[in-house]
Amino acid sequence: MKNEALYQALKKVYGYVVIHNEGEGIILKELPAITPITKRQGLYIGSRNVDYGGEHYAVNCPFCGDTRQRLWLSYAWGAQMEYKGVMLKLSRGLAHCYNEHCLKDEGNRYLFYKSLEGEWRPDIEVTADMEQSYGDWTQFAQPLPPGYRMDDPQVPPYVHSYLWNRGFDPIELGKAWHLQVSVIPFYEQPVIVIPIYQQLRPAFWQARYIGDNIQEYLADGKPKPKYFIPPKTKKSWVLFNLDSAQRHKDVVLTEGVFDAMKVGAQGVAMFGKSPSEAQLQLLFLWKNGRVFWIPDEDDPDSVEAAIKKTENWNLRKLFAGGAYVVRLPKGDPADYGREELWSLIKQQTAK
Repeated sequence: MKNEALYQALKKVYGYVVIHNEGEGIILKELPAITPITKRQGLYIGSRNVDYGGEHYAVNCPFCGDTRQRLWLSYAWGAQMEYKGVMLKLSRGLAHCYNEHCLKDEGNRYLFYKSLEGEWRPDIEVTADMEQSYGDWTQFAQPLPPGYRMDDPQVPPYVHSYLWNRGFDPIELGKAWHLQVSVIPFYEQPVIVIPIYQQLRPAFWQARYIGDNIQEYLADGKPKPKYFIPPKTKKSWVLFNLDSAQRHKDVVLTEGVFDAMKVGAQGVAMFGKSPSEAQLQLLFLWKNGRVFWIPDEDDPDSVEAAIKKTENWNLRKLFAGGAYVVRLPKGDPADYGREELWSLIKQQTAK
């Protein structure tokens, strides 16, 4: 929990409190210029300076008879936090009634603030994950291991067979996505290596293990994983194929790199079931467009995460064109052809 004091105050005054986006930090837009005066006096941060409020606490709005906990407050509501040596003072505008928009009224905002008086200190300092969201991922960049291009005769035949069986042309993948085949110490046999770039700079790489001895075991008796990313990699700060996708108005969010490749130029991969806070910040590149999220249909947790997150994003109007969950008949996007995927996207998101 990001702000225990505020949560307990709300619970005491309003009873039942629902926590949304637990553990997630606030994301700011570009801050105003830092001057010697602001360093001394602090910097006021209004709701217009905030892209994402992070963890939220929801209660019944006292002004409109709400019974569904539709009044949401960011954990940073009315608080203070230090960021890069400057004390930020967060606005009480980081609260919203999604039932009747009651807190647009200045008088209601004041009364709501006064209702917590004596239960909560408005100047309490809270922590933020902004440093991670704006972190310099380049310092964690991993050099690409030596290897062979996909058209090199030294590439084992089973590598090409694996890709053809999944509906990929190995030579085209090598040209479009710079895939190669390498021998890395973790596997000690040829694997597919996918370079990950962001802002036209190498971020890290991911290996896909498809060796003949698929049951090779680690020292602890566990089988080696199909995918491997070098240690200390900040994969949660990166979206695969971001550079290509950001040229388009809309984006398609997927879990894995092969899923994104099947989508094509507009596909990005998050290396997991749900985007991190830093990846959400990157998705704000499409705040004037639409986000299509295709979860792994065979994983209920993935589907649930996609539904809950997109509902939250739409409630908060983070993307002008909306966020959509695209459901597959089964499997994941890599199991489908590109035309078939785009047909499903258009069918399920047509307005």
